[in-house]
Amino acid sequence: SFDLVNNQADEITIVNWELPFSAGPEYEVRLFYKNGTADGFLEDMGAWTQLGSATVVGTTNMGAPFESVPFEGNVVVAGGATIGIVVHATRGKMFVSTMPETVLSGDGRL
Repeated sequence: SFDLVNNQADEITIVNWELPFSAGPEYEVRLFYKNGTADGFLEDMGAWTQLGSATVVGTTNMGAPFESVPFEGNVVVAGGATIGIVVHATRGKMFVSTMPETVLSGDGRL
């Protein structure tokens, strides 16, 4: 789990997730979020809203391109707000590193 903090005054909208998976196996992936921090809520499934699920086939080893994990709708994060994120993959290895604190490019990629 990790937190995504919107350090801007304006809201941001999350429209897609791309995650790195090790090559080869299929993964059953589910994405969850909650308003506020993820800290202390990992065991409380009632606190989380499922964004979506997908079967993803890993094609890389910790490098681009990442695999897209679709979900329905968008997640809007208000200015100054924090949301917690959980990514659950049922097999193999999925690599999640510390998320950056700022937007890295003009297209909104973190």
